[in-house]
Amino acid sequence: PSNTTTHTASNKTSSSLEHKAKVHKQSLRIETVRLGVRSWAAILADAAAAKRRLEALTVAEQQRQDRQKARNELETAVYSIRSAVEDAEEEGSMSLVSTTEQRTEITDQCSAISHWLEDEADEDVDVDVFEEKRRSLTDSWAAISRRLDESRKRPSVVAAARKALSAARVNATGVWPKTKPWLSVEELEDLLEKIEETEAWLDEVEHKQAKADPTEEPIFLVADVTPRVKPIAALAARLHAKKEPARMNEVNVTVNATSIDDNVSSARLNEQQRPNNESTDGRHNDPSAWDEL
Repeated sequence: PSNTTTHTASNKTSSSLEHKAKVHKQSLRIETVRLGVRSWAAILADAAAAKRRLEALTVAEQQRQDRQKARNELETAVYSIRSAVEDAEEEGSMSLVSTTEQRTEITDQCSAISHWLEDEADEDVDVDVFEEKRRSLTDSWAAISRRLDESRKRPSVVAAARKALSAARVNATGVWPKTKPWLSVEELEDLLEKIEETEAWLDEVEHKQAKADPTEEPIFLVADVTPRVKPIAALAARLHAKKEPARMNEVNVTVNATSIDDNVSSARLNEQQRPNNESTDGRHNDPSAWDEL
């Protein structure tokens, strides 16, 4: 009975161990890895990707620089125009070439752009926005600035032109007829005609400008004066530099006469040294022929 009990207990233990044993399964993934040098396709793909990233960075940096440049140009325009307006108002010339409404429009536009730059002009603002605001401001200021510049330069430029024309007239009518009698009447009359035409044009445009509204576009520009006076000054300079022509006929007659005398004297000397009965070509002549010479 004891053996039977032992065998039964052993069977139970074995059955219990077999019942507890478990099998664990796990799926495995197999990857193929190339050993050694990478394939050219992978290398080229990586290079292309790096190139695209570099190009994108370059474009982004260029856009940033363009945006910063446009912003700086707008800020500079606002500062320059505001300073010019203030300086002109201090010297009193601004009110002579612009109305109150025109000046107010410029100052208000400068203030509005300054506030926009401080509060709204972030990194997302496009370059075109900066450039459009700058063009609008400079166009508004350009007309006033041109009238202001013209009013400052016009008196001195017109005075210099009239002075040059007057000097040319004095030379053509009083000086050169005495000091340069070789200048023809036609040359002097041509110069005087051009002087009179230009002086008449100056008289006309100055008269119209004096009656015109100074806050409107000028009747004539300073740049219109020089092209009219410069040709006259050049013509007067050519006449002033013209030299007296040399008396070539009298000089030639004197030289030719001297040469003839020298040649005759030389010929007579040679004839006296030559035998009486021998000619220049070695032939004998009649001695009586020398007396005839």
